[in-house]
Amino acid sequence: MHIQILKPRCTSNPLLLDLQAPTFNVPLKRTLLSEIGLFNKLVNLSLVSTNFTCGLPAEMENLTFLRFVNLTANFFNGTFPRKILLTMHELEVFDIYNNNFSGKLPWEFVRLKKLKILTL
Repeated sequence: MHIQILKPRCTSNPLLLDLQAPTFNVPLKRTLLSEIGLFNKLVNLSLVSTNFTCGLPAEMENLTFLRFVNLTANFFNGTFPRKILLTMHELEVFDIYNNNFSGKLPWEFVRLKKLKILTL
């Protein structure tokens, strides 16, 4: 089974996207698609324990209103895409612990003036 976030069909963007992982007895491959960038008014993104197994899409740079991001307990991997941090000026909380990112922590985190909590 493959689960994807698809293009939103509503006329207005939600301010909160909170996905809860359904309980299945079979392993799932979940990919966060580039269409996540279409939620450009999103303020709170919570993808806790959703078993995503991909890297973060560069299109997250379109989520310029994000204040709270929680990507805890997934299988996100690869190097952290520095580009998405350049546009997240409102970011206050960023939780990405318990994932599989590799490489150095992007220096762009120091430019996030409103960041209060960074959990790695």
